[in-house]
Amino acid sequence: MVKLSVSRSLTVTLFSAATIFAAIPTTAAASPLPPPVTDVPPVTEAPPVTDVPPVTDVPPVTEAPPVVVGPLTPEMLGRLAAGPNDYPMIRNRKFKKCLDVEPRTAANNGGRVYLWDCNGAPQQRWGAREQISPNSFSLITQITFKCLDADTTQRGVNGNKVQIWDCNNTNQQTWRQGLSRSFLNVWSQKCLDADLNTGMRNGGKVQLWDCNGQPQQVWETIY
Repeated sequence: MVKLSVSRSLTVTLFSAATIFAAIPTTAAASPLPPPVTDVPPVTEAPPVTDVPPVTDVPPVTEAPPVVVGPLTPEMLGRLAAGPNDYPMIRNRKFKKCLDVEPRTAANNGGRVYLWDCNGAPQQRWGAREQISPNSFSLITQITFKCLDADTTQRGVNGNKVQIWDCNNTNQQTWRQGLSRSFLNVWSQKCLDADLNTGMRNGGKVQLWDCNGQPQQVWETIY
Protein backbone atom coordinates (compact mmCIF):
# COMPACT_ATOMS: atom_id res chain seq x y z
CA MET A 1 0.00 0.00 0.00
CA VAL A 2 1.36 3.42 -0.91
CA LYS A 3 0.23 6.75 0.50
CA LEU A 4 0.66 9.92 -1.56
CA SER A 5 0.53 13.37 -0.08
CA VAL A 6 -1.26 15.93 -2.25
CA SER A 7 -1.63 19.59 -1.64
CA ARG A 8 -4.08 20.83 0.91
CA SER A 9 -3.34 17.75 3.04
CA LEU A 10 -5.27 15.32 0.74
CA THR A 11 -3.87 11.89 1.22
CA VAL A 12 -4.58 9.28 -1.46
CA THR A 13 -4.07 5.72 -0.54
CA LEU A 14 -3.31 3.32 -3.37
CA PHE A 15 -3.87 -0.38 -2.98
CA SER A 16 -2.00 -2.92 -4.93
CA ALA A 17 -3.79 -5.52 -7.03
CA ALA A 18 -2.55 -8.25 -4.71
CA THR A 19 -4.18 -6.50 -1.80
CA ILE A 20 -7.51 -6.16 -3.65
CA PHE A 21 -7.66 -9.74 -4.75
CA ALA A 22 -6.55 -10.95 -1.35
CA ALA A 23 -9.77 -9.49 0.04
CA ILE A 24 -11.96 -11.69 -2.22
CA PRO A 25 -12.57 -15.12 -0.78
CA THR A 26 -11.04 -17.79 -2.88
CA THR A 27 -14.05 -20.11 -2.53
CA ALA A 28 -17.67 -19.15 -2.52
CA ALA A 29 -20.30 -21.14 -0.75
CA ALA A 30 -21.75 -23.39 -3.39
CA SER A 31 -25.54 -23.10 -3.70
CA PRO A 32 -27.32 -26.42 -3.80
CA LEU A 33 -28.12 -27.61 -7.35
CA PRO A 34 -31.73 -28.39 -8.27
CA PRO A 35 -32.50 -32.05 -8.58
CA PRO A 36 -31.95 -33.37 -12.04
CA VAL A 37 -34.95 -33.37 -14.34
CA THR A 38 -36.16 -36.85 -14.79
CA ASP A 39 -36.90 -37.94 -18.29
CA VAL A 40 -40.33 -36.71 -19.36
CA PRO A 41 -42.19 -39.38 -21.28
CA PRO A 42 -42.67 -38.36 -24.87
CA VAL A 43 -46.07 -36.93 -25.77
CA THR A 44 -47.89 -39.56 -27.68
CA GLU A 45 -49.56 -38.28 -30.80
CA ALA A 46 -53.31 -38.55 -31.01
CA PRO A 47 -54.43 -41.12 -33.54
CA PRO A 48 -55.42 -39.49 -36.80
CA VAL A 49 -59.11 -38.76 -37.23
CA THR A 50 -60.54 -41.22 -39.64
CA ASP A 51 -62.64 -39.83 -42.44
CA VAL A 52 -66.13 -39.20 -41.20
CA PRO A 53 -68.67 -40.30 -43.78
CA PRO A 54 -70.54 -37.31 -45.17
CA VAL A 55 -73.98 -36.68 -43.78
CA THR A 56 -76.46 -37.63 -46.38
CA ASP A 57 -79.16 -35.12 -47.10
CA VAL A 58 -82.12 -35.85 -44.94
CA PRO A 59 -85.31 -35.26 -46.89
CA PRO A 60 -87.48 -32.60 -45.31
CA VAL A 61 -90.44 -33.83 -43.35
CA THR A 62 -93.47 -33.08 -45.38
CA GLU A 63 -96.64 -32.34 -43.57
CA ALA A 64 -99.68 -34.31 -44.51
CA PRO A 65 -101.82 -32.17 -46.79
CA PRO A 66 -105.03 -31.02 -45.20
CA VAL A 67 -108.32 -32.28 -46.51
CA VAL A 68 -109.47 -29.68 -48.99
CA VAL A 69 -112.96 -29.07 -50.19
CA GLY A 70 -113.06 -26.21 -52.62
CA PRO A 71 -113.08 -25.10 -56.23
CA LEU A 72 -110.97 -26.87 -58.79
CA THR A 73 -108.51 -24.46 -60.37
CA PRO A 74 -105.42 -24.87 -62.56
CA GLU A 75 -103.35 -23.44 -59.72
CA MET A 76 -104.45 -26.25 -57.42
CA LEU A 77 -104.06 -29.03 -59.95
CA GLY A 78 -101.34 -27.78 -62.28
CA ARG A 79 -98.79 -30.36 -61.11
CA LEU A 80 -99.01 -33.68 -62.90
CA ALA A 81 -97.56 -37.07 -61.95
CA ALA A 82 -95.79 -35.75 -58.85
CA GLY A 83 -97.83 -37.83 -56.45
CA PRO A 84 -101.33 -38.95 -55.53
CA ASN A 85 -102.13 -35.73 -53.73
CA ASP A 86 -101.76 -33.82 -57.00
CA TYR A 87 -104.82 -35.65 -58.28
CA PRO A 88 -107.81 -34.94 -56.05
CA MET A 89 -111.18 -36.49 -56.52
CA ILE A 90 -113.95 -34.38 -58.00
CA ARG A 91 -117.18 -34.77 -56.00
CA ASN A 92 -120.67 -33.71 -57.02
CA ARG A 93 -122.27 -31.55 -54.36
CA LYS A 94 -125.81 -32.86 -54.77
CA PHE A 95 -125.16 -36.58 -54.79
CA LYS A 96 -121.85 -36.69 -52.87
CA LYS A 97 -120.44 -39.10 -55.46
CA CYS A 98 -117.23 -38.71 -57.43
CA LEU A 99 -116.46 -38.30 -61.12
CA ASP A 100 -115.24 -41.77 -62.10
CA VAL A 101 -113.84 -43.47 -65.22
CA GLU A 102 -115.04 -47.00 -65.85
CA PRO A 103 -111.85 -49.10 -65.38
CA ARG A 104 -112.60 -51.61 -68.13
CA THR A 105 -112.93 -48.84 -70.74
CA ALA A 106 -110.36 -46.43 -69.28
CA ALA A 107 -107.70 -47.30 -71.88
CA ASN A 108 -110.03 -46.64 -74.81
CA ASN A 109 -111.01 -43.44 -76.55
CA GLY A 110 -114.67 -42.99 -75.68
CA GLY A 111 -114.16 -44.56 -72.24
CA ARG A 112 -117.20 -44.15 -70.01
CA VAL A 113 -117.40 -41.47 -67.31
CA TYR A 114 -119.99 -41.71 -64.53
CA LEU A 115 -120.66 -41.14 -60.81
CA TRP A 116 -119.45 -43.56 -58.13
CA ASP A 117 -118.97 -43.66 -54.39
CA CYS A 118 -115.76 -41.76 -53.61
CA ASN A 119 -112.97 -44.25 -52.87
CA GLY A 120 -109.69 -42.58 -53.87
CA ALA A 121 -108.91 -45.02 -56.70
CA PRO A 122 -106.89 -43.72 -59.69
CA GLN A 123 -109.98 -43.70 -61.92
CA GLN A 124 -111.44 -41.06 -59.58
CA ARG A 125 -108.41 -38.81 -59.46
CA TRP A 126 -107.99 -35.91 -61.85
CA GLY A 127 -105.26 -33.45 -62.72
CA ALA A 128 -105.60 -30.17 -64.58
CA ARG A 129 -103.38 -28.70 -67.27
CA GLU A 130 -103.72 -25.10 -68.34
CA GLN A 131 -104.69 -24.48 -71.93
CA ILE A 132 -103.65 -21.62 -74.19
CA SER A 133 -106.96 -19.82 -73.71
CA PRO A 134 -107.06 -17.65 -70.57
CA ASN A 135 -108.50 -19.31 -67.47
CA SER A 136 -109.09 -22.58 -69.29
CA PHE A 137 -107.77 -26.08 -68.62
CA SER A 138 -108.13 -29.73 -69.53
CA LEU A 139 -109.02 -32.41 -66.97
CA ILE A 140 -106.80 -35.50 -67.04
CA THR A 141 -107.63 -38.83 -65.42
CA GLN A 142 -104.83 -40.39 -63.42
CA ILE A 143 -105.64 -43.94 -64.45
CA THR A 144 -104.74 -43.52 -68.17
CA PHE A 145 -103.85 -39.81 -68.56
CA LYS A 146 -106.63 -39.26 -71.06
CA CYS A 147 -108.71 -36.08 -71.07
CA LEU A 148 -112.34 -35.44 -70.17
CA ASP A 149 -113.98 -34.87 -73.52
CA ALA A 150 -117.36 -33.81 -74.90
CA ASP A 151 -118.83 -36.12 -77.56
CA THR A 152 -118.89 -33.97 -80.72
CA THR A 153 -121.71 -35.92 -82.34
CA GLN A 154 -124.33 -34.30 -80.08
CA ARG A 155 -123.48 -30.62 -80.07
CA GLY A 156 -126.10 -28.29 -78.62
CA VAL A 157 -128.13 -31.05 -77.01
CA ASN A 158 -128.86 -31.19 -73.27
CA GLY A 159 -127.72 -34.58 -72.08
CA ASN A 160 -124.67 -34.53 -74.37
CA LYS A 161 -122.32 -37.39 -73.50
CA VAL A 162 -118.95 -36.84 -71.81
CA GLN A 163 -116.15 -39.37 -72.15
CA ILE A 164 -112.36 -39.68 -72.01
CA TRP A 165 -110.15 -39.31 -75.09
CA ASP A 166 -106.52 -38.85 -75.98
CA CYS A 167 -105.58 -35.31 -74.96
CA ASN A 168 -105.48 -33.06 -78.04
CA ASN A 169 -106.01 -29.47 -76.78
CA THR A 170 -109.27 -29.09 -78.70
CA ASN A 171 -112.25 -27.08 -77.47
CA GLN A 172 -114.26 -30.19 -76.59
CA GLN A 173 -111.53 -30.93 -74.02
CA THR A 174 -111.27 -27.36 -72.77
CA TRP A 175 -113.05 -26.36 -69.55
CA ARG A 176 -113.51 -23.19 -67.57
CA GLN A 177 -114.91 -22.57 -64.13
CA GLY A 178 -118.41 -21.25 -64.39
CA LEU A 179 -120.98 -20.16 -61.85
CA SER A 180 -120.84 -21.69 -58.37
CA ARG A 181 -117.89 -23.99 -59.06
CA SER A 182 -119.36 -25.47 -62.20
CA PHE A 183 -117.32 -26.70 -65.18
CA LEU A 184 -118.16 -25.00 -68.46
CA ASN A 185 -117.24 -26.89 -71.61
CA VAL A 186 -115.86 -24.37 -74.14
CA TRP A 187 -116.96 -26.34 -77.20
CA SER A 188 -120.61 -26.78 -76.18
CA GLN A 189 -120.98 -23.83 -73.80
CA LYS A 190 -122.79 -26.20 -71.45
CA CYS A 191 -121.88 -27.32 -67.94
CA LEU A 192 -120.82 -30.68 -66.51
CA ASP A 193 -123.98 -32.06 -64.93
CA ALA A 194 -125.05 -35.06 -62.83
CA ASP A 195 -128.26 -36.59 -64.13
CA LEU A 196 -131.08 -36.03 -61.63
CA ASN A 197 -132.70 -39.35 -62.48
CA THR A 198 -129.63 -41.57 -61.97
CA GLY A 199 -127.15 -39.51 -59.93
CA MET A 200 -128.08 -41.11 -56.62
CA ARG A 201 -126.70 -44.53 -57.59
CA ASN A 202 -123.30 -45.84 -58.65
CA GLY A 203 -122.96 -45.56 -62.40
CA GLY A 204 -125.13 -42.44 -62.48
CA LYS A 205 -124.92 -40.51 -65.73
CA VAL A 206 -122.65 -37.50 -66.16
CA GLN A 207 -123.59 -35.22 -69.04
CA LEU A 208 -123.58 -31.67 -70.40
CA TRP A 209 -126.50 -29.39 -69.66
CA ASP A 210 -127.41 -25.72 -69.85
CA CYS A 211 -125.58 -23.99 -67.00
CA ASN A 212 -127.96 -23.23 -64.13
CA GLY A 213 -125.84 -23.11 -60.94
CA GLN A 214 -127.82 -25.94 -59.33
CA PRO A 215 -126.12 -28.40 -56.93
CA GLN A 216 -125.98 -31.13 -59.60
CA GLN A 217 -123.61 -28.83 -61.53
CA VAL A 218 -121.43 -27.93 -58.55
CA TRP A 219 -118.17 -29.88 -58.21
CA GLU A 220 -115.73 -29.85 -55.29
CA THR A 221 -112.26 -31.28 -54.84
CA ILE A 222 -111.51 -33.72 -52.04
CA TYR A 223 -108.38 -35.72 -51.17
